[in-house]
Amino acid sequence: EVNLDEFNNRPRIIARELYTLDDARTRFAKYLQINIPFTKEVDFKHLNQLLIKHIGGNCPVVLRCLRDNIQADITLGKNWVVRPTEVLISLLQDLFMVESVVIQY
Repeated sequence: EVNLDEFNNRPRIIARELYTLDDARTRFAKYLQINIPFTKEVDFKHLNQLLIKHIGGNCPVVLRCLRDNIQADITLGKNWVVRPTEVLISLLQDLFMVESVVIQY
């Protein structure tokens, strides 16, 4: 809530709920998108191992395959919904590139 503090004549913000970044991602993320250029060789076995350790959330995983001006989105099945924690995002950014891992809200 934002309003004017009449005593100090300044804006005042009142938070009704506070979340850690991991909690906010878990609650508000629509999906985790991993952009995969067609030219990049992907270690799907390693990707599988990373995702398995973070299964159990409510965030779907979308693999966006890119080639020239064409893209195809592959949404992984319901057994692959993850907890989009900072640890998972960091590991995925190491495997791919930082800009290739996106949380969509």
